[in-house]
Amino acid sequence: MLSGSLKTSLASESSAVDQRFRAAEQTLAQTGGNLLRHGEEGARLGSHAAAGAEGAKPEGAAGWIEVAIDLVDDNPENSRDSYPEDEIGELAELIRQQGQLEPAHAMPNPGAEGRWILLSGHKRKRSLMRAGKRVIRLIPTQYVEGIERYKLSLAYNTHTRETAYDNARSWSKLLEAGHVKTYDELAERLGISKSLLSKTLAFNKLPEAALARVREHPRKFGATAGQLLAQLAQTADESALLGLVEGVIEDRVTTRQLEAEVARADVPKRPRKPKVNSRQYRIHEGEAEIGILKDWDHGRVLLEVNLQDPKRRLALLDVLKRELHIDLG
Repeated sequence: MLSGSLKTSLASESSAVDQRFRAAEQTLAQTGGNLLRHGEEGARLGSHAAAGAEGAKPEGAAGWIEVAIDLVDDNPENSRDSYPEDEIGELAELIRQQGQLEPAHAMPNPGAEGRWILLSGHKRKRSLMRAGKRVIRLIPTQYVEGIERYKLSLAYNTHTRETAYDNARSWSKLLEAGHVKTYDELAERLGISKSLLSKTLAFNKLPEAALARVREHPRKFGATAGQLLAQLAQTADESALLGLVEGVIEDRVTTRQLEAEVARADVPKRPRKPKVNSRQYRIHEGEAEIGILKDWDHGRVLLEVNLQDPKRRLALLDVLKRELHIDLG
């Protein structure tokens, strides 16, 4: 039975994921819905795949092509990180019986001619390989990168929602790759609270042995459980920590019991940072939103605006350079 605090945590995570799905849907709308390419461009993509694919064959009516599976790379900004063995095995058996029923989504890799980057279908790819298949059906999409590629991956992954562990790994990769610079920026871009971000990223503080068990059973661990286990990892020996992890997997240890363990262990708490107020201003041009201006009490100012007119852009840059005493001469 899930404790009340764990239910609250899961509800918070579900709400946050819903917000990110809405943001991803907006991105999809801006790039043409499902991003299928048609006409001459679609034919070109079919030829591009055929150049290195085993039995590559554009399927114009169905909207998919077949590509050699060893030419398809995982998405470095994929929204999922964990693929439990039982799920791979079940899907592999279904594929042996019925073939690949649903195409994956992928974009051409501009840095490697003939190769593709998955947006959806990472579990399908693994299951196809387990089933001994050598080709994968793909729906070609437009190329995007960085956090937008993560959002599209999130939007396409409609079958199974990401776990807190998946989020921890994916969000860490966005930070490590430099797609965002700070926790504040990442939380803002994802549409989640900084508190939920910090709690979720605590998974990454677990020792590898504990993390490996979480990876095998990611749906057993909400963000709150991950944070509590990370706190216990500061003082508990590895054997005791692994015992608690196994208890969560087997439904013998609840979040409240983990909270009690933290209290008994007298885990040192980080001092709370003083709250910093911020103000946010949306920048509009007519009915269209073209940017955002945000400032914080501690002095930080963030301006992000899209000005298509080069004259206006240069004029704004001149004003900012003069105000900030930037000398580019």
